[in-house]
Order: sequence, then C-alpha cells, then structure tokens
Amino acid sequence: MKKPAARPSPSPSSSPSDRPRLVIWVALIGAVVLVLAVLMPRAQHRVATVATDSAQNGSGADDDASGSAGSGSQRDRVRPAFGRDRLGGSGGATPEQIVADRVTDFTRGRRNLAENLARHFQVPLSPDVQKFFDAAESGDWRQIKSLYATLSAQRDGSAATELAALWPAIRETYGVAEQATVWPAQELLAFGKTVLGSLQPGSVYVAGNEASQFVPALLGETGAGTRPLVVSADSLNDPAYAAYFSLTHPGRLDLPSPTPVGAPANTAADGSDAASQERIDGGSVLRKLLEKNPGLSIAVADPAAAKAVGMDVVPRGPILEVVPSGTAEATTAAHAAETSTFWRETAERLPKESLPSDSPARQAYAKQATAQAALLAERQLPAEAEQVYRAAREIAPGVFEPTEQLTKFLAGAGRIAEAAQILDDYARQNEAQRYIAEELKKNLQAAGGKP
Repeated sequence: MKKPAARPSPSPSSSPSDRPRLVIWVALIGAVVLVLAVLMPRAQHRVATVATDSAQNGSGADDDASGSAGSGSQRDRVRPAFGRDRLGGSGGATPEQIVADRVTDFTRGRRNLAENLARHFQVPLSPDVQKFFDAAESGDWRQIKSLYATLSAQRDGSAATELAALWPAIRETYGVAEQATVWPAQELLAFGKTVLGSLQPGSVYVAGNEASQFVPALLGETGAGTRPLVVSADSLNDPAYAAYFSLTHPGRLDLPSPTPVGAPANTAADGSDAASQERIDGGSVLRKLLEKNPGLSIAVADPAAAKAVGMDVVPRGPILEVVPSGTAEATTAAHAAETSTFWRETAERLPKESLPSDSPARQAYAKQATAQAALLAERQLPAEAEQVYRAAREIAPGVFEPTEQLTKFLAGAGRIAEAAQILDDYARQNEAQRYIAEELKKNLQAAGGKP
C-alpha cells in the first residue's frame, strides 16, 4: 500500500498563528538590549567610583600615582578647588585630585588641633578662625589668602594672645594651601615623596624654606607610618609650638621648654628674668633636641642651621642628615658620587616643557642642590661640587643663585673665562636679570678669581 506523501512544514512567514509569538520575542530582546544599555554605564561608573575612592583612601606617599592617603568619607566631602580640572580624569585619581584631597584632610586635622589648642590655652576660637578653616577645606584660595591676612593683622593687634596660641595650626594650614596652589600637583607629590623617602622614620626635619617645610609636612601628615616632625627653626623658637608638637606628636619627643605663650619676650610668666629659664635661642634648638632625645634622627635642609651649633651633616638625597661628630667628612667623601648622581638625575627628570625655568618646584630643588654643592666644595671634593652646581643650574636655569654660586666657584678655581661665558649665557637667556649677571661678571674679572 502506497504511503501518502508527508506534508512540508510551514515556514514562519506562512503561519499567521506564529506571528504574535515572533513579535513578543522581538519585543523582549529589544527590551533586554535597552536595559543593558542603560545599566552598563552606571555599573562602570560605580566601578570607577569605587576604584577612585579606594585609591583616595590608600596610605603612604608611595601611593601618589594612584591614590590619596585620606581619612574620612569621600562621599560627604566638599571637593576643594586646588585644580578643578582633576574631575575630568578617567578611572584612577589624578595628581590634582590626590593633592586636593590631602590638603582637605590636612586642614581637617589642623582644625581639630586648633580646637584642642584653644581648650588647652583657654582662648576662644573666633568666627574668623572658623571661616579660615572652612575656606581651606573648600580649597577657595582667594578666601584663604584674604582671611589669613585678616588673622595676621589681628595677631599683631588686639587678638595677639588668643591667636598666638592657635597660630601654629593656622600657619601650617595656610602654608600647605599655598604650596598646593603654586606647585604643579605631580611635582609636588614627587618632591614630597623624595624628601620623605630620605628621612628616617620618626625623625625631625628642620626645613630651610616654605617649600621644603610645607610640602613634606602635607604628605607626611596624610601618609602612613611614623610621620616625621617637619618644622622650621623659627617654629621651635615659638613658645606656642611646644604645646602644638605635644599634640601632633604625642609622647614622641621631649621638647625644650620655651617661655609660655603670652609672656613678654624679656620676662618669664611670673615676671622673673627670662634668662633664668630654659629658653630656645637660635641654632641651639637642634642641640637641645638631641640632648633631650638621645638617638633621635635629625635632618636639615640648610647646612647653616647645623653649622651654627657645630653639628656635622652629610648629604642624603635632597636633605642633610646630622651625624656624629668627626664622621661627616669621611661619610661625605664615600657618598660624593652618589650625591652627584642624585642631582644629575633630578635635573634630567624634571619636565622642561611644562615646568617654567623659575618655577617654585625648580627653585626648591635648586636651593637644596646649591647648598649641598657648597658643602662638597668645603670638604675638598671639587669635582663632585662642580657637578652638583651644574645640576642645580640645569634644574633652575631661570634662577640666578645657582648660576651665581657656580661662577664664583669656577672663578675661585682660576677659571674666570669659563665663569664669564656662563654669565653671558645667563644674561642672554634671562634678559630681566641681565644687569646682575653683568655686574657679577665685572666683579669676578676685577677680583681675578679672589673672593
């Protein structure tokens, strides 16, 4: 018996009953695609936000390429204005963002210290002081500068005693904010990291200028580990700082006891002769610190600070480390080539196109290089001294001091023609300073290389 032929299966297009099902499937697929298109950017944004927050909450100056050592919630933070273009970056935190966040954290810490100082000295925290810290947290540099000028005037007037007690916290907040404004963020991070990397944990670093004080103070305060005490010699002469350091570095240092805050300069708090007190005057700050804290590591930016009290120092990266008496010359000679290499590499690293020849970053490096070159020359290491002088000049070709010191060094070695050529080159490249370069050239030629 012949079987009937099988019927061909109908195609979807030929089955009217299947068309509604197809429409439903197409609609569902379209809806899924639409949902994914909406959700994926949000998910990516959340991932980027988490990555940025994690970087910001990291620790240590070593994280400066990817995150900030901040404390506290990033969610409720008022974003500072130190480099608003930082918000335009992609996934990770930009150098501008890192610096801005660290300034905010530093300011919050100093506000807390100001409140503690006010309680300790039983003085009021005026509305202007509160406004100053508000401005510093928000990163409004114009407002910071204006309020600092107001507070400075008050400190010299009717509110002298009250503000003297709080001034360490106010001064450091202003100094940090100022450096964050004038330095390119990447170079600020690099300079601070270089200085901090040369310091022993828990050491005292006596800075030579504002850049060498406030940049390391900012990164050291908001980083990880045992932070160094970064000060100027003048701050250790200020009576308010004794209490201040006891709050910032509790139990870390036995500090000399200066005249109490508010006491006249020539009398003690009880009206007796201040000479009978243990006072801190001039360079004796360093010696008193060592006497009271045996084994304490102390570093300086300017060799004159240590030389004033007969302390020996040796170059260590961009700083000068205080060493036991009688060991400095041998140690300096043993590491002279290393010192020269450090400054040559620093000169090569600094970006020539984006960093002006007389920028604060270049000036800070050049000042410390010049000081170390003079130290090498003094210790009868002329070859290395010349190399470091030349590196300092290359670091800051628009700053006169490195050129001045190099040419005086060359003239002292009888190389007057070479010194004159360098001064001619400087005058040609820096027209605004032509006169001082030409005057130095005349003086060196007239003196025949003699000091």
